Amino acid sequence: MNSNKKTLVEQHAVDRLHKVEKEKRKPYVKQPKTFSFQRIFMIFIFLVVLLVMLSSII
Repeated sequence: MNSNKKTLVEQHAVDRLHKVEKEKRKPYVKQPKTFSFQRIFMIFIFLVVLLVMLSSII
């Protein structure tokens, strides 16, 4: 048997290790900047609240 070939158990362990390492790196990977609907909605709500507060002061 060729010593370079991995057994099924070794291959599963290596695959699992790669998966775990990928999950651990995930929080540190820079996410692409997307302008989502949620962000637009939150800005709109913030502006409405700000305007209401300013109008109550004046």
